[in-house]
Amino acid sequence: MTIRTKTPSLLDNPPIPVQAKLMAAWTSFIFCIYVDYLRLCKGAAGIRQRRAARGGNPS
Repeated sequence: MTIRTKTPSLLDNPPIPVQAKLMAAWTSFIFCIYVDYLRLCKGAAGIRQRRAARGGNPS
């Protein structure tokens, strides 16, 4: 008697470990926070430049 097992094909998707999913979610979250922080800093720099150009308080 032979036991047949299903051989995996190249198109099968192996399960992704939970740790990898959590790591990807955490990385994307931190990246979004970083981008928002950079946008905030660039916006503040633009405001300072406009105030300095008008002769106002540059700080």
